Amino acid sequence: NEIGKLEIAYEFYKKDDNIKTVQDLIKLHNQEHLAAQQNLRFETKVVCGINIRIAEIKNYPSKEIIGYKDFKNFILFCVLYCPDLYIERDTRKICYILKSAIPVEIRNNGTH
Repeated sequence: NEIGKLEIAYEFYKKDDNIKTVQDLIKLHNQEHLAAQQNLRFETKVVCGINIRIAEIKNYPSKEIIGYKDFKNFILFCVLYCPDLYIERDTRKICYILKSAIPVEIRNNGTH
């Protein structure tokens, strides 16, 4: 069963004039899904200080959980697909990962 395998994807969204907050990014993610299909359900909540969005999307094999953490210049978010049975457990996993995340800036001065 593919859903049984735990795989977490993560992404960085660089803040800009349109997306300045986690709530802005959640709204964008919801709009992107709604543009592709209707009759979707979104739930947002804060767990352990982390913004969580749970989506029920018709063509997905399970619910999509996204956790968001706000940093100065970007938003880090983690995505996990999860059956109902594991929603609470996997939400805690995402919270743990995001609460542990620290921003690091890497500069390249042109040398290798």
